Amino acid sequence: MPDGNCFVEKTKLVYQYRKFLFIDPDFPEELLPDIWLGKGADQLFQNYYDLMHPGASRFFEQVYEPSPDALPNSR
Repeated sequence: MPDGNCFVEKTKLVYQYRKFLFIDPDFPEELLPDIWLGKGADQLFQNYYDLMHPGASRFFEQVYEPSPDALPNSR
């Protein structure tokens, strides 16, 4: 997948995953129902994130231009 697409997909992934964090009660395992998909969802997110991250980072580094007003060494 092209680096630019990785950046877009990673951004969408993180945006959608943030919603999950508001509905996941983060209870201890013994308090969760027998069928709880939260851990699987978390692992799926992590796998997809890890897959997209290198290309997304390369794309960002290629297109990022610091603001002329940015502090020195802010990057």
